[in-house]
Parts: sequence; C-alpha cells; structure tokens
Amino acid sequence: MNQGFTLIELLVVVVIIGVLSAIALPQYQTAVERSRATEALTLMNAIQTSAERYHAQHETWPTTFGQLDVDVPQRANCATSVPAGFGGKNFCFGFTGSDTGAFVITADRVNSEGTATPHAYQLATSVRAENNGTYTATRSCEPKAGDSDATDTCNAIAGGADKISDF
Repeated sequence: MNQGFTLIELLVVVVIIGVLSAIALPQYQTAVERSRATEALTLMNAIQTSAERYHAQHETWPTTFGQLDVDVPQRANCATSVPAGFGGKNFCFGFTGSDTGAFVITADRVNSEGTATPHAYQLATSVRAENNGTYTATRSCEPKAGDSDATDTCNAIAGGADKISDF
C-alpha cells in the first residue's frame, strides 16, 4: 500500500494557505503602517508641546526647528518640508504658524528617497492658543490624491472613518 498525499490533498492545502495569506497580508500591512504613524505622532506631540512652551515664553510661534527645545532629526532628502530638511525614517516634518492663527505641524509619509510613497498620506496637528493661556489641538490624517488605500490607512490610524479629521 502506497503512503503519501494525493495531488488533490496537496492542492487543497495550497488553496487554504493562499486564502489565509490573502486575508492576513492586508491586516499586517495596516498594522505596520499604524506603527510607522505612531512614530510620527510621538514626534509631533513633542514638537507641539515644545512649540506651546515657546509661544508661552515669546508670545509668537517658532519659525525654525532650532527654536524648539526638542531634537528633531535632520534628514537631507526632506527638502520640500517647511522648514526644510527635518524628518524621521518614514516622514518629513514641517510646520507653519502665525501670531493670529494656528500653529500647524505636518508629517508627510515618504520613502527613503524623501518622495511620496504609494498610498501616501499626511498627518497634521493644528494648535491654537486660547485667550485664557491654554492651547487646543486637533489632529487629522489626509490621504493624498484620493487614493482609497491611503484613505483606509488614515481610517486605521484615526480609529475609524468618523474620526479621520479629528482623532
């Protein structure tokens, strides 16, 4: 009597493995992207609190990363961020602020060359100084170019579609 697996049994196992992979891979990619976004959000929080301290001391928002009391990594291929040249492994950081308006911190998802990745998105934190000396911050995740995969990523980062503009 021959022992072993038939061709049909092997094909069934291969199909089952393929189906499980097709289900698991997108979930894995989403989890990896969420961890990358966490890196950016952590640095954005540090920039936000440093900018708030600067604003409390000088009554104006900072205009350069050097004015902040946190170390923001320099990255040569983040030339398009404002101020240019700062970012982490997966993001280029920038900020803008006006004395009368909000201080906006942005983090653009980029690849190792500093250019937008497929399914790229931008994280932003907008900080507004209130009259009573406190600060109000809102976050957003904006997918680039209407990409549905980037929208899905933003939804995952923000914890749901209803929170994509304020999480």
